[in-house]
Amino acid sequence: MVFERMAIYADFVVLKHTVFAIPFAYLGTFLASMLSLNSFPTIYVLLWVGLAFFGARSGAMAINNIV
Repeated sequence: MVFERMAIYADFVVLKHTVFAIPFAYLGTFLASMLSLNSFPTIYVLLWVGLAFFGARSGAMAINNIV
């Protein structure tokens, strides 16, 4: 029952669209870091950007399909 419900919610989120778009978020992170700080972003920053992007995009797609 729990897995069926998770499968329903997983259908709301198109994971391949999120995976395809993540490189653009990382590119923006690299450009912003190089232009403002003149250094590469740390792995810590890249992990947070990836997590925030994945969560925001997945949440937005799920809400869009529900509404």
